[in-house]
Amino acid sequence: MSLSVTAYFVFRFYQNYKGIKVEENLKKFILKIIQFKKTVNAFILINIVLLVTFTSIFTVFVFYILNTQKIEITNSTIVGFIAGMVISTVFTVVMVWLYYRVVYGIIIKKLDRNLTQLKEIDSQEI
Repeated sequence: MSLSVTAYFVFRFYQNYKGIKVEENLKKFILKIIQFKKTVNAFILINIVLLVTFTSIFTVFVFYILNTQKIEITNSTIVGFIAGMVISTVFTVVMVWLYYRVVYGIIIKKLDRNLTQLKEIDSQEI
């Protein structure tokens, strides 16, 4: 599942990359960059949703196995397990989000810098 989602977004990134042509007018160029940004945001969101979904499924699976094995656990153990899963999931989601924001931020800074230069060139031509 995760690999197919990643493959889809790699394909979308490639399509966005091939669609961006510097020779186009500034408006089309900006619209294609905005489309690229939307694709990146969707990729980040889908990865976070998949992470939370798989963690939830894993938690349900652990409780199912404990129930089928007739293993009794105390309430404090259940609370500790759930708290650990929630804390680790939140931590992981924050780390994934920060990682993509840093990498994405570097790319966007370069694009914004190039976009500013393009606007200056476009305004000089008129």
